Amino acid sequence: MMILGGVVIRRFDRQIAERVLASWSLAVGNRRLADYWLSLWEGDELPQRRRFAPAAVRDLLAGIMIQEVKPGVRMTVRLCGTAINQAFGRDLTGCDLIALSPPAVRAERLARNSRIAEGAIGLATRRGETRMGRPVASQEIHLPFADITEDGARLILLHSSWRPKSAEPGVAEVEDVLRLAEEFQIVPLWSDAPVAD
Repeated sequence: MMILGGVVIRRFDRQIAERVLASWSLAVGNRRLADYWLSLWEGDELPQRRRFAPAAVRDLLAGIMIQEVKPGVRMTVRLCGTAINQAFGRDLTGCDLIALSPPAVRAERLARNSRIAEGAIGLATRRGETRMGRPVASQEIHLPFADITEDGARLILLHSSWRPKSAEPGVAEVEDVLRLAEEFQIVPLWSDAPVAD
């Protein structure tokens, strides 16, 4: 590990990512996205956002979100698929997810996503109800990109397995969608070896 311009630079290990992702019981779409994300690595370097081609996972785009996370500071949605927007009842592109979150969960949500942005993978299970009272469950996978902006923000690729059963524009499909996921695993992808100068 080294610090460059106030940003922690770590040595990542693709084998950790492969091992952990192979051990997780992933929903079909999450498995496909994880395999595609792994294919974008260059050696032990996290994938760059520019290498991610949406056409390669076209059928998953409705459940994809790309977040820009400045660790410990903010979380902004850069791209959001139609299924996620339907769950919220609005387009989240450009929104600050921390500001939208209930005050009681803001610190934990930012801490979780900051760890992922710094180079960990995450797996969440979310349960809730639709506005019509039907139980819903989804599995979310969180995968970091290597990109770091000038102010130290990083990008996270998220995919949710949930898809809407109905669509009513401007109406949230899922109640209390911004609460924290009940089950959340985060696994760092870095080794302890120092980064060479």
